[in-house]
Amino acid sequence: MPKRNTIDTITLGLFSDDSVSIICEDTIKLEMGSVAVLSGNSEVGKSLLALKVCANAINDGLKPFFWSIEDKNQAILERIKNIESFYPFKSLEFEFSNELPKIDKNSIGSFKEELNELADCDLIVLDTFSAFFSTLGFKDQNNQNDVQNFFNILIDIAKANNQAILLLHHLDKKGESLMGSSVIINAPRIVYKLSFQKGEDKSSTTYRLLEVLKDNNNINAGEYQKTIKVLHNPSIDEPLIKDIKVGNIDSHTLEIINKKDISAVSVNDLAEGYVTMNENRGVFYLSSRKLTDSNFYKNFKENDNKIEFKMVGANGSSYAISLKNSLLTQTHRNILDALFLYIKKNVDTNVIKKYQDNFWDMEVRLEPYKFLKQYLNKNPSNYSWLKQKFIEISRFAYDLAFTQNVESGDKQTITQRDKGILMFDSVERITKENGVIVSVFVLTVRREYIKKLETESTLSYDDDLSQILIDLNSLVAQDLIRFLTSFPDKKILSYSEFCEIKAYRLYKESSIISKQKKEIIKLKDKLIEFGINIYGKGVEFAEYDDKFFYDKYKNKNDLFFIYQSNNRVKRFIKRNDPMNQLNTKNNKFLTQKSLFD
Repeated sequence: MPKRNTIDTITLGLFSDDSVSIICEDTIKLEMGSVAVLSGNSEVGKSLLALKVCANAINDGLKPFFWSIEDKNQAILERIKNIESFYPFKSLEFEFSNELPKIDKNSIGSFKEELNELADCDLIVLDTFSAFFSTLGFKDQNNQNDVQNFFNILIDIAKANNQAILLLHHLDKKGESLMGSSVIINAPRIVYKLSFQKGEDKSSTTYRLLEVLKDNNNINAGEYQKTIKVLHNPSIDEPLIKDIKVGNIDSHTLEIINKKDISAVSVNDLAEGYVTMNENRGVFYLSSRKLTDSNFYKNFKENDNKIEFKMVGANGSSYAISLKNSLLTQTHRNILDALFLYIKKNVDTNVIKKYQDNFWDMEVRLEPYKFLKQYLNKNPSNYSWLKQKFIEISRFAYDLAFTQNVESGDKQTITQRDKGILMFDSVERITKENGVIVSVFVLTVRREYIKKLETESTLSYDDDLSQILIDLNSLVAQDLIRFLTSFPDKKILSYSEFCEIKAYRLYKESSIISKQKKEIIKLKDKLIEFGINIYGKGVEFAEYDDKFFYDKYKNKNDLFFIYQSNNRVKRFIKRNDPMNQLNTKNNKFLTQKSLFD
């Protein structure tokens, strides 16, 4: 009997065929039992990326085999060492060959026999299609029958031995399409394209753009492109760039960058606070690294990438926020906090009022290498990760709707739609006074967000406190801190209440919620920096704790947070801000029942 599916049994956007296993998810996703093609121009790094895929397979406990008939063993060895320098794996387990396939009267049959001798391998990489195709006696890559016969061998072997076969191939002279017959793109299950991002070349970056041209089973879950590191180049201390000539850079820009080493252009003072109360109190930045398997994410996708929540006041007023296009996490908020801290430290502080009064966008330039190292405490070479996060923030939009009672007894609603935070504009290259050429991210903080920082209640942290918050390796602790520090008065809050307010059960499993509870306990000495004491079963007494509360809660299975505001968190309260009139405990999703039902 065939498997009976309904729309409820198939997860939208995710690979759903249980019979096919996926490997090498860290690099290029491949299907066992099928053929994939990785295409690209010469010298773009196809072989290097393929070697990295093999390393990925070894790290996954699988056995790869790399077969290149165009390279000498020494060249292959050097590339393996290069991959190992930034992508550690057990290189001694790596098997490869540069020998030609057997050539006789029946080259096809002999080639099939040789591939079958590799049946113990989980992954076979063939570098390249053109080399193997011509070696076997085929002369014309545009001959459909010949190309189909070649692919039939690979497909039969992959299915029979339940292997993944990755075939490397060149693009045409224009660099737009795969060279040769249409069979080359029609026959495989998956086709990838590797290229430089616009304006880049091998002398300027170690990263490449990986695009999904074909994905029959949607194993990439709708992700059609990503940035991937293919090699290590000591002359390019990513994202520092050498030997690139850049024109049209105004002297003001150069002066700022050389002076401060990290720069901002056309931006001056930041508003007193750099995050609004509704962002910290509402379900704005989520505290989960894995969202795609949750019902929350399913609802988000099924509702055209949109989900709403509502906070209700005692007088019947409400504040609704709709999250749209993409979902942001506490990690994105960390980046934004770091960005505003960076602006605060590196830019003159006398002109921001002009941006707010005139409703202008704010252009920001920053050097990602320094930003990652000094402000996010992350690997300074994690260039592509930072770029991707800024792009995700760029995609994010939200609607705001405030409903309040008016004198006639009716309700009045004020709505703002399609508001954003910032835009990722481009990557520029500039030459510093010492001759070093650096990559600079060009960002634009959107005018509506700048205005929000003026019109709504905001807060900011002392510089050292801000850095502690950004450095915490716990999204739930960051979420808790940002929520509690938005209040000016002493608060008592349980962990279970906090989970309800922040809608955790809508996008987290119970096991995750329980695990994150333990994360918070481990960070007890960090949370006290923000004026937050933790009590409950399993929480040890500290010298800064209150003995009364410790004795009261020490046998409780729940956690209890006693929050006392301190002067290290600055709040800028606007009397007319509706957020100040709301009861956060009545927080609920418009598409859901009340969280407290």
